[in-house]
Amino acid sequence: MSDGADEVPLRDHMESRLADLEKLVATNFKAHEREHELMEVVRLADKVALEKHLGWLNEMRGALRDERAERERTFSRVEHEAYAKGVEIDLRVLRESRAEMQGKANQSNLNVTFFIAVVGCIVAAVDMILRIFVK
Repeated sequence: MSDGADEVPLRDHMESRLADLEKLVATNFKAHEREHELMEVVRLADKVALEKHLGWLNEMRGALRDERAERERTFSRVEHEAYAKGVEIDLRVLRESRAEMQGKANQSNLNVTFFIAVVGCIVAAVDMILRIFVK
């Protein structure tokens, strides 16, 4: 049946099979280690993405808080109308005060003009008297 040339002793065959299995186990172990390394890279990338997303959510929460605070600082229509009435009263008082000050300014201008006119009349009267009596 067999000529003996193709025959391999059982020990050599088992050692060959054992070496092949050790290579296979080593390859599988390296693949498993590589899988863990890649999973760690993915975990770190996910952690960075999650932190970025949580930072964005915190910014949005802050913006909403600021918007709510801004809304609370705004006036309602009733409050605005009451405030506007007070401003109108103050504005009226300021206008009256300005008109009064302008009136006083006009009075002082009138006083200065009157003084200049009186001085002019006195100078003219003196000139007439000198012309009458000096000739």
